[in-house]
Amino acid sequence: MQDLPGFWRSSWSAELAAQASAELMELKATEQAVYWTEYSPIDGRTLLYSADFIQRQPVLLTCEDYSVRSRVNEYGGGAFSVIDDLHWLFINEADQQIYLQRRAALSQPQPITDYPHCRYAEPLYDSAQHCLIAIEQAEEAARVVHRLVCLRLDAQFKLVARQVLQQSADFYSSPVLSADGLRLAWIEWDRPDQPWTQTRLLLAERAAVSTPWFDPGVTIKTIAGEQGDAALQQPRFNGQQLFALNDQACYWEPWAEQADSSFVQLTQLQADMAGAPWQMGGCNYWPLDQNQLLITWFEQGFGHCGIYSLGTHSMTQQLFNSASRIRHLAVTAEYIIAIASYSQAGSAVMLWHRASATEHCIKQLSIGLNSSDIATPEPLHISTSAGKTTHAFLFKAKNSAYSLPDSAQLTPLVVFLHGGPTSAAYPVFDPRIQFWTQRGFAVVDINYCGSTGFGRTYRYALQQRWGEAEIADIAAVVDYVIEHAAINPAQVVIRGASAGGYSALMAVAKLPIFAAAASWYGVTDPLSLRQATHKFEGDYLDWLLGDPQQARDYYQTHSPIYLADQIQTPLIFFQGALDVVVVPEQTQSMWQQLQRNQVLTEYYEYPNQGHGFRDSQILADALQRELAFYQRLFIQATG
Repeated sequence: MQDLPGFWRSSWSAELAAQASAELMELKATEQAVYWTEYSPIDGRTLLYSADFIQRQPVLLTCEDYSVRSRVNEYGGGAFSVIDDLHWLFINEADQQIYLQRRAALSQPQPITDYPHCRYAEPLYDSAQHCLIAIEQAEEAARVVHRLVCLRLDAQFKLVARQVLQQSADFYSSPVLSADGLRLAWIEWDRPDQPWTQTRLLLAERAAVSTPWFDPGVTIKTIAGEQGDAALQQPRFNGQQLFALNDQACYWEPWAEQADSSFVQLTQLQADMAGAPWQMGGCNYWPLDQNQLLITWFEQGFGHCGIYSLGTHSMTQQLFNSASRIRHLAVTAEYIIAIASYSQAGSAVMLWHRASATEHCIKQLSIGLNSSDIATPEPLHISTSAGKTTHAFLFKAKNSAYSLPDSAQLTPLVVFLHGGPTSAAYPVFDPRIQFWTQRGFAVVDINYCGSTGFGRTYRYALQQRWGEAEIADIAAVVDYVIEHAAINPAQVVIRGASAGGYSALMAVAKLPIFAAAASWYGVTDPLSLRQATHKFEGDYLDWLLGDPQQARDYYQTHSPIYLADQIQTPLIFFQGALDVVVVPEQTQSMWQQLQRNQVLTEYYEYPNQGHGFRDSQILADALQRELAFYQRLFIQATG
């Protein structure tokens, strides 16, 4: 049996796959050093590192018992900032407060805030006022309030006073200062919108840096987004000129404020230069001077990075060419720095020396697999029954200890569905995918309609069609792969996490083509989710499914819990006991309903885990249980 695809043995165990799920998270730079955060699945912490540009040796800055992670909007981001190479700020995961850390006293982080009912993100240091500007999320009288706040400090960086700068909008993100300190920009938006559907770009101006930002003389105006026709993100200054990514013309491309106060598009690549901003703190472009932009962009699902000339409207140089995804840029006078991800290697903190046009690696994550054992992505662009095109990456079974003797040897297929659903699959090394390909499974990772990276129109194709439009894409991809990739049609399984778990459940309710399915903390009852979930996603379901007051029947016909009687496919569920996005009761109800219907089903709930498992032992346990579940079914089916 072990020679059959789906049962191949591999020394790359579930434990090793889970440990290889370390991730480089955010990146900043000064003229002397680069700083980045790294998630460690071994102890579940996110750690801050630095490396100077001379020695280029990573130095751990986070001391024991601390973890650098914000949980604003639950998904966080913007968890640290650098004042200078002797002082930096971070959000401590345990209490969500802002801390100052000094290089001279790494083991003694100094708390700046002490508001237990608040969470913070994106602390920004204003040297002229010796204050911090930050995003604040406060729990107040059974409601959640988001604010842009100013935290005034004394000479020892102790908090003197806290002033609210803005609180009229429902959400805030991305505060940024101009180099002269006279201009402050940020993004804001209101319910029911999400930061990838509709936002506004605002600008505050003061006449002198001696003027506090809360002074009545500070002027505030909306630069873009007032018409409600765009989602703006990542404001940035070049001198006093304000830039932002704007999808008003379908794709997230750079726009800039002009002397006549207009806000105009700078590039016309018809390519997204960033993904949906589920997390704060992203940086996917950088104005290098008046005539050049450093940009990243997606093309057919693959990521690229280059220098774009505003004069010739052309790319003058491409960087990090071997990478398949580029994110979190930073720029100094001498270097361009990025987090680069690869299809056959771990993600890395990379330097591009601007004068010599040479690359240098500061830190690369270990993956534990030889290149001869790594399955690489094959891009697929498939026509659907609706006459549209959907996108996916196919990874064929690969293990150097085994071979497929002829084309008649069919392999099982695992269908991967990303979360969000406004997220994306990327053509990068993913230890979860390699876990399956090592055991003789092919994997197809689908960028169904609604995914980010293909423009606003593709993203909006899921609006009020969730549980329907992406299912058509899934069917088209599976049919195509079965026909063209030597797949055993009796051994096709589907899996997804969060929103991907919802789509996996909807797929088995509507498509009789799956031998089994796995839901990792997947949505089972959207109506209950809408009533119980957190503020950030509180109205997202209205966008995906419609107003429940007017479309209650539609909700039910697009809810796995109400379609449980249509499901005969064996299902395995994984759930975090502390999940506040998809609460355990949702998954338990679905599992119990399937049990009553005598459908083969298993349920595993893990204590101390929220929405997304962060403990490597738990990740490994769930992976191994999922594999065993499928293998038992394959054995039973073959007698």
